[in-house]
Amino acid sequence: MKFSFFNSGKFWKRFALFAFALPVILIGSLILIIYLQQDKLVQGEIDALNETHNGLIEIGDTHLAPFANFPYISIKVDDFKVYESKEEDASVILDVADIYVGFNMWDIVAAKYDVQKLLVEDGFFNVIEHKDGTTNIGNALASSNQTAEQEEPLDIYLKNIELKNLDIHELFEADSLDIETFIYWAKSGIKTGNDQIAAHIDTEFELNIIEGRDTSFIKKKHFEFHTDIMFNELSGLLEIAPSGIKMENGDFMFHGSIETKQDMTLDLHVNGSKPNFDMLIAFAPENLIQLLEQYENAGDFYFLADVVGPAANGQMPFIDVQFGADEAFMENVDVGKRVDKLGFKGHFTNGEKKSLETMEFSIVDFTSKLEKGSFIASVFVQNFIEPEVDFELHTDFNLDFLAQFFNLSVIENPSGNVKLDMHFHDIIDLEHPEKALNELNQAYYSELRIQNLHVESPDLPAPIDDLDMHLAMTGKRGVLDTFNLSMGATDLSLKGSVSDLPAIVHHTNIPVEAELEINSKMLDISELSGFSAGDSTGIDEQIEDLSLRMKVKSSARAFTESKYLPEGEFFIEKLHAQLKHYPHELHDFHADIIVDDKDLEIIDFSGEIDNSDFHVSGDVRNYYGFWIEDSLKKDVNLDVPIEAEMRVSSDVFDIAELTGFTLGDSSGIDEQIEDFIMLLKFNSSARAFAEYEYLPEGEFFIEGLHAQLKNYPHELHDFHADVLIDDQDLRIVDFSGFIDDSDFHFNGDIHDYTFWMKGSLEGDVKLDISLKSDLLKLEDVFSYQGQNYVPEDYRHEEFDKLALHVNTAMHYKASELHSIDIDLDQFDAKMHVHPMRFEDFLGRFHYEDEHLVIENMHGKMGRTVFDINMNYYLGKDEAIKLRDNHFGLKANYIDFDQLFAFNLESPKKISNTGVQLSREDVESHSSVFNIYELPFTDMTFDIDVNHFIYHQIDLQNIHGRFRTTHDHYIHVDTMSLNVADGAMAMSGYFNGSNPDKIYLKPNLKLKEVDLDKMMFKFENFGQDVLVSDNIHGKISADITGNIRIYPDMVPDVDQSEIHMDVELLNGRLENYEPVLMLSDYMGDKNLSSIRFDTLQNHMDITNGVITIPGMTIESTLGHYELAGEQSISGKLDYYIRIPWEVIRQGAMYKLFGKKKTENSENIAEFDDEIIEKDATRKSRYLNLRIKGTLDDYNIKLGKKRKEKK
Repeated sequence: MKFSFFNSGKFWKRFALFAFALPVILIGSLILIIYLQQDKLVQGEIDALNETHNGLIEIGDTHLAPFANFPYISIKVDDFKVYESKEEDASVILDVADIYVGFNMWDIVAAKYDVQKLLVEDGFFNVIEHKDGTTNIGNALASSNQTAEQEEPLDIYLKNIELKNLDIHELFEADSLDIETFIYWAKSGIKTGNDQIAAHIDTEFELNIIEGRDTSFIKKKHFEFHTDIMFNELSGLLEIAPSGIKMENGDFMFHGSIETKQDMTLDLHVNGSKPNFDMLIAFAPENLIQLLEQYENAGDFYFLADVVGPAANGQMPFIDVQFGADEAFMENVDVGKRVDKLGFKGHFTNGEKKSLETMEFSIVDFTSKLEKGSFIASVFVQNFIEPEVDFELHTDFNLDFLAQFFNLSVIENPSGNVKLDMHFHDIIDLEHPEKALNELNQAYYSELRIQNLHVESPDLPAPIDDLDMHLAMTGKRGVLDTFNLSMGATDLSLKGSVSDLPAIVHHTNIPVEAELEINSKMLDISELSGFSAGDSTGIDEQIEDLSLRMKVKSSARAFTESKYLPEGEFFIEKLHAQLKHYPHELHDFHADIIVDDKDLEIIDFSGEIDNSDFHVSGDVRNYYGFWIEDSLKKDVNLDVPIEAEMRVSSDVFDIAELTGFTLGDSSGIDEQIEDFIMLLKFNSSARAFAEYEYLPEGEFFIEGLHAQLKNYPHELHDFHADVLIDDQDLRIVDFSGFIDDSDFHFNGDIHDYTFWMKGSLEGDVKLDISLKSDLLKLEDVFSYQGQNYVPEDYRHEEFDKLALHVNTAMHYKASELHSIDIDLDQFDAKMHVHPMRFEDFLGRFHYEDEHLVIENMHGKMGRTVFDINMNYYLGKDEAIKLRDNHFGLKANYIDFDQLFAFNLESPKKISNTGVQLSREDVESHSSVFNIYELPFTDMTFDIDVNHFIYHQIDLQNIHGRFRTTHDHYIHVDTMSLNVADGAMAMSGYFNGSNPDKIYLKPNLKLKEVDLDKMMFKFENFGQDVLVSDNIHGKISADITGNIRIYPDMVPDVDQSEIHMDVELLNGRLENYEPVLMLSDYMGDKNLSSIRFDTLQNHMDITNGVITIPGMTIESTLGHYELAGEQSISGKLDYYIRIPWEVIRQGAMYKLFGKKKTENSENIAEFDDEIIEKDATRKSRYLNLRIKGTLDDYNIKLGKKRKEKK
C-alpha cells in the first residue's frame, strides 16, 4: 500500500519522538541564544547609559530566569544600583535586590528587544531635592556629552510593569520634609510613541509625611489608587482621568491636570461625600482610627478641594478646601450613650494673594448635644504670618457620661461636673507684640469650674474622693481661687495667679508675675508615689502641716522660649512642713534665685530644720551645662566652661538631731556644729557634666571652712582643698587645714579612681599618699566626748614637722581585696613630751589571701633603732597556710624608758599603821592593756637586741627564742642577756589562759649580777618596792616557781610561789629593819651598814611569806645565826643566835659608854672588818626571838629554833 508505513508502529514511535524533540530543541536553542546574548542585552545597554549620563549604574550578576515572568522569558539582574554621580562618595538613588526583565522569545529571534514585562522587587528609591533646587535624579540623568548627536526616540511598548516592596522617599533638604511611600504592590502598563506616554496604574501603598524628626498627622495612612494618565512630551501636559482614591475607609474622587513645561501649573480637584464618619476617620491619627471605628455613626459628610495655579519657582497655587458635617451622631451601642446633633462647617483657603498672609482657616457652628450637657465651639484664623485668632468654646458635661461614652474602663465610679467657657480673640505676633488687640479685657475670657469630681482607678495611687476647682481669666490676669483636693489620706489646697496671660501667648518681654500658695494638713507621699517596702518604688514619707508660698518675677518670653530654665527671679517666701518618717520640722525656709540665659545666682536660700539653720548663696556660670540632653548635643557647644561658687553657713547644725542619734544603738551621729562656714568652688565644662560616667572632670575647691564641734570638742578652721579629676585619676593637689592648733597638709593621687565606683571591683588600683604637719597634737585629733583615745603615756604628745609618704597597690577579685602592697618610704616627726624624733622609717607591707608579710621594716625613734620582719596568717583554714607565723626583731639599741617616759621614783616605806592590807589585785597594774585578752596564734619570735634600756637597767646582748600558742601560752625556749655586770639566762613559759590570772613558770639563772646596778620593781600589797633598796652586792641565783604577774610584767609576790638558791658575794645590808631592831644588843656596832663576805642559802616565797632556813652569817657584826619567816606585808618571826661575846660588849657600852683611846682609829677599822667564826673555839649564844611587825615588834629570849622538816 502506498502509505502503508502509517500502519507501522516503528513510524509512529519515530514521529512521536520527533514531535517531542523539535520544540525542546527550539526552546533550548532560544534559551541558549538569550543566555549568550544576556550581557549584550543588559550590560551593553548599561554601559551606553553610563557613557551618556552623569550618573552611574552598577549591577551584580545576571541570570537567566525562564519562568519568573512566564510566558515571557526573563533575565534577572541582581543588586541594581543607581548613583547620583560617578564620585566615590556619591549618594545612592536606587538600590533594589532583584529586577526581572521579560522578553518575547520570537521578538528576540527577530532582534527586536521590546520589554514585555518588568518586575522590580525589594529595595529603595530616594529622590532628593537639594537646597539649590536641583534633584539627585535630575543630576544623574543629565547628559555627560553635550555635543552628542540627538538620538531618534525609541518606541518601546511595555505591556506590564510590576513593583513589590519598594520604599520610595522624596526628601526636601531645605525644610527637612520627607515624603515616604512604601509600595506594597503596583501594576501598570506603559506605552510610548508619537510623543505620548500613556499609563494605567493600580497600586496599594502606605504614606508617611515626616517633618524634621517628627511625623505629621499623615502617618501610616494606607491608600489604594486606580488611575489612567496621559503625558504629552511636546506640551508637557500630564492629564489625570477621573480616578478613585481610597484612604483607609474613606473614598475620594480625583481628576485634573499638571502642566510641567513652564510653571508646574496645577488644576486638581478632589471631592468626596459619605453618609458616615469614614471620610473623617481616614484623616485621624493611626492610634485613633481603631478607637473611632468602634462607634456607630451616621450623618452627611462632604469634602471639596481645588488646587489651581502655578507651583514652580516659588509660586503657590490657589487652594480652596471646604468640608463639613450635618445631622451627624456617634453612639456607643454597648452602653447606650450617644452624642447627637453633631455638625460643623470647615473652610481653608490661601486667599487672593495665595500666601500665608491671606491664608484663612475656620471651623464654625461646631455643635453637639450630650446626654447631660452640650458642646459648642468655633475657631477662625486668618493671616498665618501674624495670626489673628478668634476662638470660642462652651462646654458643660457630666464626667460619668464621658467615661461611659469613651469606654474609659480604667475609671471607676466617676461623678462630677465640668464646665468650661472660653473666648479668645487676639493677634499673635512674636516680632511685633504691640499689634495685639487693644481691648484685652474683652478679648480674653476663660472660666473653668469643676464641682464634686470623684474618680477611682487602678492607675491612680488612691481614689480622688473630691475635687473642686475654679480657674478664671478676665483680661490679662488669671486667678486660681479654688483648688481643693481630697485623695486618699491626702488633702491639698492651691491658690495662685498669673498677672499677664496674654503676654505669655504673645511671647513678649512684658514683666509677668506668678504666685502659688500650697497648703495641706496631710500630704501622704508614700501613698501618692506608690511606695513599696519590697523594692525602691516610691518615697516613704508623709508631710503634715504643709504651707508653701512661691513667687516668680519674669517675662512671658522667658517662660516660653528659655531653652533650659525659665529666666527670671524666683522666690520661696514661706515653707513649713512636719515630716513623719524623717521626723523633723522644716520651717522658715526662704529663697531668692535669679536665672538668666546662662547663669544662675542664689542670692539667698535659707531655713531651719528643727533647731538647725542653714544659709546658702552663690552662683553657677553657664549652668545649662547641667541640663544638656542627648537630643540637644548637636545644638550646644559642649566645651563651654562651667564655674560655680557656693557659700554655705550655719549658726547651729545639730547632726545628732538630724540623723536621729540614739544612745541605745549605733544609728545617727552624735555631734553638733556651731559657726559653720564653707566656700565651695569648681571649674569644669558642659561636656564634663554631659558625658561623665562616674565623676565630672574638673577642678574642685573648698576654701575657708570653719566649724566648732561640740562632742568632738575641737575647732576646724582654715580648711582648704584643691582636687583635680580627669577621666581616670583623682589628684588631691592640696587638702589642708587646722584642728585647734594642729595643722595638716594632705596630698596624693588616686590612680583610676573609677575602679572604686564600678559595680564589681576587679583588677589593680594604686594610691600615692603624702601627709605633712608642722604641729600635730594627738589630743586635738583623737579625743571625743571628753574621752581621749590615745594611750595615756602619749595622750598629750605633740608631733613636730611630721612627714609621711606611702605608695599602695591593691588587687581585687570579685569585689574582695585579694592583695595589698604598702611601701613606706618616709615617716619623720619630732615628739615633744617624749623628746624623740621618728626618722628613717621605711618598709614593705604585703597582704594576700589572709597572709600578712612585713619585710625590712626599719625605723629610728629617738635613740631606738630597729628592724622588723614578720609573717602572719590571719585566716582560720590551716590547709591553705603558706608559712609559719614568725616575728623577728633586730635592734642595736632600744630605749624603753625613752619610748614610754619612764620616771624612777623612790619606793615609799611600807607602814602597817592604819592600813588594811589585802591580797586583792592592784588596779593600777591589773587595769592596764592586757595582751592576753587578744586572740593568740601559734607563732615564733626571734629577738636579737644589743642594748635594751629598761627602767634605767642596760640589758645587753639579748638573744631570745619564743613561741606563742593559741591557748595563750608564751614559751621562752631560750633567752640570754647581760645585765649589771652579770649574766642572766631563762627558759620557761607564761600562762595566760586566764587573762585575769597570769603566771610565769621560770627556770631563771643569775650569775654575779650587781644589785646596785639592777633595780627590779615588784608589787607589795598595792605599793611598788625596789629589791635593791636595802641589800647590795653581786648575786647569783637559780630561781624557779609559779609567779603571778600583772599585764605590765610587774610580779605580785603575795600571790606567787618562788624557790631560790641564792649566793650573794661582797654583800651589804643598809637600813635593814630586822637588824636595826637589835641595836640594844649590839653595843656600838654600826647596824645601818653591815658587810658580809658570802651569803648563801635556799629561800622560799609562798603567797608573800619568805621562809629563811637556818644559816650562819659572818659579817662586820660578827658571826650569828639567823632563821625564820617574814611576810611581804611586814609581819616577821625571826630566831637569832648572837654570840655572848657580842652581848657582853654591848652591855658594857650601855653601862660605861665608849672610851676614846689612841687606838680609836684602829678600832674603827676593826669594826668594819668581817668577823669569821673561830671553828677552834666553842662559842656560847644568846637565843632571841623577834616577832610582830616592823612598827610593832617584841624581842624576847627563846630557845634555839627547830628546823621544819
